[in-house]
Amino acid sequence: MTHYKEQLIACDFFTIETLFLKTIYVLFFIEIGSQRAHFAGCTTNPNGKWTTQQARQLVWKLNDEDKDFRLIIHDRDSKITKAFDNVL
Repeated sequence: MTHYKEQLIACDFFTIETLFLKTIYVLFFIEIGSQRAHFAGCTTNPNGKWTTQQARQLVWKLNDEDKDFRLIIHDRDSKITKAFDNVL
């Protein structure tokens, strides 16, 4: 089996409803080839600045691991901004 250094990564949110009826948004990334998941962070108020910062932190982590991702898959969620795409 051939292994490529360049890989595909996807991201999405899932939500957790608390006992006090508060919604927590959890951002995660998953490497498609290895199916390795990366917990990016959680917040009650996700916005473009927050998701962009989470993307920066993921890039730093992947650079430390010497991984090179060229493509990212995500939906058209308004929390995923052009700045987010530019970071990745």
